Amino acid sequence: MSEKPKFDALQAVHAVHALGVAGDKKKSKELLADWRGYLKANFSLTDDQVKWLETVDKGHEAEVKKILRQTVESKGKFRLVVVLVADHTKPGGLVHELRHESVEEQRQGLHEVRANFVIAHCDANCRNWGWGPA
Repeated sequence: MSEKPKFDALQAVHAVHALGVAGDKKKSKELLADWRGYLKANFSLTDDQVKWLETVDKGHEAEVKKILRQTVESKGKFRLVVVLVADHTKPGGLVHELRHESVEEQRQGLHEVRANFVIAHCDANCRNWGWGPA
């Protein structure tokens, strides 16, 4: 049995992209039915990451589910991206933000006009997670 990969923001992006492009209907259905359960089943999570998943409220739960569905079913029109952002409030403060964006808007430069939706953020090592922008 192979060991599960460690979970970080890039792994999330790769997993969702692969499901959208490869069209693995079984895995896509699992992700869209219970995205937190999917992460727990397919990734090695730290205790802090499990706690983070358990703190999601109903509003974020529905929003993330909607974003995942839109991304997977868009066949590449929407994507998740990871952006490294400076956090000047902490020493050495860098955070990763997991964002949802339209590929076409990004190509047209519209991402500068309208901010992309920030799903979550984590510290530079992706050990400590939070909902929304950092």
